[in-house]
Amino acid sequence: MTTSAPSFFPVPAPELDDLRRRLVAARLPAQTPGDDWSRGIPLRVLERLRDRWLNGYDWRAYERRLMSERHDAFASDICPLHYLRRVGDDAALPVNVIHGWPYSYAQFLPLADAVGQAHTIVAPSLPGFGHSPAASVAFSAERIARAFHLLMTEKLGYERYLVYGEDMGAPVADWMAGLYPDAVAGIVATHPSFSAQKRDGVVLTDAERDFLASTRDSAESGYAHQQGTRPDTLAAALQDSPVGLLAWIAEKIAAWSDGGVATEFANLDDDDVLDLVSLYWHTRSIGTSFRGYAEPDDLDDHPLITVPASILINTHERGYPRSLAEKSYTDIRSFERLGSGGHFTAWENPDAVAAAIAEHARRVTGGGPLPAPRTCRRPVGASRIMTASDRLPDPTRAPDVVDDFRDGLDPELWVAEYLPQWTTPERARARYGVVDAGVELRIDADQPDWRPEDAPLRVSNLQTGTFSGRVGSDRGTHRHRDGLRVRTETPERLLFAPSHGRIEVTLSAGTDAGTMVAAWLVGTEHRRPEESGEICLFEIDADAVGGSTRARVGIKAHHDPSLRTDMAEVTVPIDASRPHTWTVIWGDGETVIGCEGVVVRRIAQAPEYPMFLLIDLFEIGGPGGTYPKSATIHRVRGWDDTDPVERAVSVAHEVVDGEGVQTLGYGTHAGQHEGDHKTEDHHPPALAHAPQENGNAHQR
Repeated sequence: MTTSAPSFFPVPAPELDDLRRRLVAARLPAQTPGDDWSRGIPLRVLERLRDRWLNGYDWRAYERRLMSERHDAFASDICPLHYLRRVGDDAALPVNVIHGWPYSYAQFLPLADAVGQAHTIVAPSLPGFGHSPAASVAFSAERIARAFHLLMTEKLGYERYLVYGEDMGAPVADWMAGLYPDAVAGIVATHPSFSAQKRDGVVLTDAERDFLASTRDSAESGYAHQQGTRPDTLAAALQDSPVGLLAWIAEKIAAWSDGGVATEFANLDDDDVLDLVSLYWHTRSIGTSFRGYAEPDDLDDHPLITVPASILINTHERGYPRSLAEKSYTDIRSFERLGSGGHFTAWENPDAVAAAIAEHARRVTGGGPLPAPRTCRRPVGASRIMTASDRLPDPTRAPDVVDDFRDGLDPELWVAEYLPQWTTPERARARYGVVDAGVELRIDADQPDWRPEDAPLRVSNLQTGTFSGRVGSDRGTHRHRDGLRVRTETPERLLFAPSHGRIEVTLSAGTDAGTMVAAWLVGTEHRRPEESGEICLFEIDADAVGGSTRARVGIKAHHDPSLRTDMAEVTVPIDASRPHTWTVIWGDGETVIGCEGVVVRRIAQAPEYPMFLLIDLFEIGGPGGTYPKSATIHRVRGWDDTDPVERAVSVAHEVVDGEGVQTLGYGTHAGQHEGDHKTEDHHPPALAHAPQENGNAHQR
């Protein structure tokens, strides 16, 4: 089951409205004497966070960040377990990273950004956390370790891998290393084991006993006693009160991060805290996350760990003795103490953890120096700034396709629908109008959601072809969501589908609230479902447009095993609401993306199969603001450098999977095959791209 984001996303607009009502109506407690953290979160901090949650915090932006990642789930004897995978160098050891409480898989995104392409990062959600449902059996570190090992070996096919865990994820990593020394090539530990205190025959030194006693601070353990003895009572309060949930989690972040409450959230900021609290709120997982306190009895029972270990002591446990580690790890290759990075180590100091992973991988594989991890001080929202030092090459010949839309929408080039096979014609159909400057994509007030399951999500899109299998099948272009099935059978139309070449899109982005404009090349999948990779020429949120503009660019692997997802946010010194030209050049193992003739990214990989161009305007949140919302496409130019033999094979391919889909080659007017277009009810819809059916006043 592979998907670009869990079906949880996007959060329905009514739920966000309900959250806002609860925050506005919250009854805050009176401040006890004093203004410190000795009795919990100070009222001044709680009010500040509540006010930020109400005014200024952007859940939709964070949600889009999470949705842009590759998510999946796998069956286990515990429950269907969610995981996120950021694909890196296939030749390097992958790393299984395991979160603790009170955080989630998402707090490892800074680490994944810092690691870059050096390693694949697999970040599962513990049972009952985030997108993993509550376990059907008791919470057990050993049981989870066995499930995560099967994820790495049987589901993902890795023979050897590294493990890293924090908080209650650390014992899971210890169990994996102890149980599977042939598969676990090494362990990196910033929360090293306390198992020596329970292991038979182990005699602790005075220093070791003193350290362990220091971790049992009665003034700091009340939360654990409550979560471990009366989890359901506490959950009833926190799951019903967003301010209560905010206070409970924010106080722990302040207490456990680098420097403790004296620094409040140390290297983290208020929005980092709200990202985490919002995920707990919207997944309704706070109560099920307590089971890790109420049920486990095997956190310190793991076998002796004989695989190579690198120990990196976090500042929250700075007194941890090396001698204590040596009683649990028999092959310590490195033992260091961090200068910064507390309990949430990889979230607070991702660069240090990424460097430790890279160095440990070098040690255990006997290889030379690995590529240095990419510095990532503020990974969420961090951008590369475009400079004029790297120019795009000029075209060497005239383009194969030029469209400035002066004669309207060309049906021999464009289909004015968004992935019509996965929905119904009226939901897929674009709202647009031909204007003097080009073609204006619109979101209208009465426009239906693209699919009811994805509401609220409205789209107007132009794409250069279609492909689907029969109604009910899972064959079709751009299977970017789990569980997609064909609802409207569409003929195979390869109107413009180069395997490599150059495309330029000149566009003015919209600035209407809640919108995003994007241009993608996506694998047609008409030959093989693995030919599904995506080149993201740009994704621009309305709130990222100004004197300079932030855009997401890169490659998404989807179901293509030969690609790895490599997305980044770049800042370009343009106002994207005005006309600007974006360019992609791909082929021969490289993809180059540029804006206004300047390279913004070079990526050492490229899809090598036919690709459709999609240009879209999305409204991702619920209805709001002034309608219509719009963005304008001014011109598209394309150079198809596909080998003529390959193109002939692509157009005249023989369907071998029994779908029996009819092929329409370049330049074929799709309208003449309207009769091949079937819906779930087998009623042929109106012609998808016909301008006269769109109800727009300015169309040809």
